[in-house]
Amino acid sequence: MENEQLVGGVEVGGEELKEKCPLCPMKLRTRVNLQNHMRVVHKSGSEHRCLECSAEFPWKSTLDNHVRLVHRKERPFKCGRCDKAFRWSSHLQEHIWVVHEKKKPFKCEICDKAFGRKNNRTKHERKVHNR
Repeated sequence: MENEQLVGGVEVGGEELKEKCPLCPMKLRTRVNLQNHMRVVHKSGSEHRCLECSAEFPWKSTLDNHVRLVHRKERPFKCGRCDKAFRWSSHLQEHIWVVHEKKKPFKCEICDKAFGRKNNRTKHERKVHNR
């Protein structure tokens, strides 16, 4: 069975899964994969702890992102159409869609009034229609 995982996790793509996790039934191809599995799934190994809130992360890069976005409140995602900036790319995409492209995909089921954000439709339905 080329490029398919066998039942029981013996092979993936023709390669034998040599490394067995000591804490669960998972089998992995390499020792590095096993180390990553242990850090992420079982939270063991060299954890990276935030000095500000003690949150733990499996990799230094995830800790760095956490500090940058949560504690420093950096907003690296800039709108090219106005001066707004966001911490998350998904928030920038939503901003462009709703504010600049005037998309309103959320319609009230009672009066068909349209909203750009679901939470605004929900507020409308509660306030106007007592739902």
